[in-house]
Amino acid sequence: MTSPTGLLDFYILEATEYVDQLDTLVAAGASARPDAARLLSSARALRGASTMARLSPLAELALGVERLARALGDARVEWSAPVQGVLVATVDEFRLLIREIRSFGPAQERRAQERARELRAFVPESQPAASSPAHAAADPSFFAVEVEAIANSLDGAVGNPRDPRPMDRALARVRALRGIAALRDLPPLADVSDAIERAALRRPTSPGAALPTPVGDLLIASAAVLRRAATDLRQRGRPDTSAPEIAAFVAASAALANASAAPEAVVPVASLFFTDSGPHIISRAHAPPTTPDGRFRAEVLPHTERLRHLVAEARTAHDPVARDRAVRDLRAGLAEIRTLATSYGFGLVARFFGDPASEADLLDPVMLASLEDAARRIASSDQSSMSEIVAALDSLRRGRAVDQAIGVGLGPIADAPARTPASSPAVGRTPTPAPPARATSQASTPVASASAPAAPPARKPTPGATPRLTTPTGNTDPRFRTVTPTGSELRELLQSSIAGFDDLEVTPLSTPAQVDDDAIVSMDDLVYRGRSALERARELRDQLRDAPAPDRATLDELYDLLDLAARE
Repeated sequence: MTSPTGLLDFYILEATEYVDQLDTLVAAGASARPDAARLLSSARALRGASTMARLSPLAELALGVERLARALGDARVEWSAPVQGVLVATVDEFRLLIREIRSFGPAQERRAQERARELRAFVPESQPAASSPAHAAADPSFFAVEVEAIANSLDGAVGNPRDPRPMDRALARVRALRGIAALRDLPPLADVSDAIERAALRRPTSPGAALPTPVGDLLIASAAVLRRAATDLRQRGRPDTSAPEIAAFVAASAALANASAAPEAVVPVASLFFTDSGPHIISRAHAPPTTPDGRFRAEVLPHTERLRHLVAEARTAHDPVARDRAVRDLRAGLAEIRTLATSYGFGLVARFFGDPASEADLLDPVMLASLEDAARRIASSDQSSMSEIVAALDSLRRGRAVDQAIGVGLGPIADAPARTPASSPAVGRTPTPAPPARATSQASTPVASASAPAAPPARKPTPGATPRLTTPTGNTDPRFRTVTPTGSELRELLQSSIAGFDDLEVTPLSTPAQVDDDAIVSMDDLVYRGRSALERARELRDQLRDAPAPDRATLDELYDLLDLAARE
């Protein structure tokens, strides 16, 4: 029943807001039936806040209001004066209990339980089947209320930058949401939360100073995305990752990242020693335990492993926000390897990993494959020397340049005209030529058999492309030679083949299952544990490395995650 002081302060602000919403809706019931959907949403949000604050009696009381609101919406309970009276009494009781929250004890718990019993008396015993905790944890209504509140706080932070309280309230809500694992299943909410945290680190420390332009633009764009996401969550259950607000958010996030990037002066380790004959205070060891090459490979190993992980994530990034995050993380990882390689004097390695960071299309498949191959070569456990690895990276660099030049010559696939799937040829098959027709005495021209397939039409040569002729194995007849598609014809072939997957959006492979969301979610179902807690702790570790000063709230979350990971 005990909660940290900071969590209680946040709960008092949050619960008071939800109780005010309930009070307004119930008071309107004196003249007309209240909006059951809004009543249910406010009660559910109040129950979620009470559950996160570990106040079980208040969560049970809010659940009673939620069940009564659902029964009103399903017409299982008629709106009447007794129903309004019990709801008014419940709202008043909630206000008193919130005021006494710091001295919550057995007396307050009995009052909450007694009021909950009164609410249960109005609801029929038959209730719909409870849903699974994982589905209830990702309840769209709960997230809609939370992200809308964050957007309102961001508006206050931008409108009055000299008052730190709106931004502090937004950060408190963001950190509470990031503690729910289901947030990762609702893009782009997790990425917007990360962006708000990054923008908060760039706030001016001096009181009364104005927000930097990139920070203010990112907060405005984040508020717009969150407000649109709240609408989508209520209407369709998931945010729309193709909404127009996403483009403005991606641009603002990139602008803040560019403003934050400062060139680092890297000094090679060898330049820190004198070049004369001495005498020197520091001398070289006669039998050092390892060589500079070995030390470099030992230090670069975790960076290359992280780079391979980032490449794998970048390949699965499809929506604009996920691609922006992938580019930002890749550039940071490449900059770390470049800095380390420069400090050891490996200039070619530094250029190999540093040059792609300035590429406009860092997520190009050729680029990602090259980076993954290079990271795997450096991290390999064979006995290759650094000179051999550098030579291999130089070969990869030249091959990457050739592949990119070929890609530029072919042009973007999206520019090719699309064909219907029915008219597209099968990929990887050579068109079967028509067999030679038999000549007759009545006609001097051959007549094709009716059962033979028609000969493929002659392909028009693409300007600037050299067609390649292929002949079936064991056949040297020139009539059987076919032209392998290149240039625009190859793009058309790929475009028409990929277009066949569009039908899955209209006709899914299986019918979505319908489940109810009336389960009481335990706090244990909402937090990270085991492996997921360890992965989240690693994310916070990387965030603390980039932060100019340690953040106490982030450190506390990191310590809690380590405790959760150690329990399993």
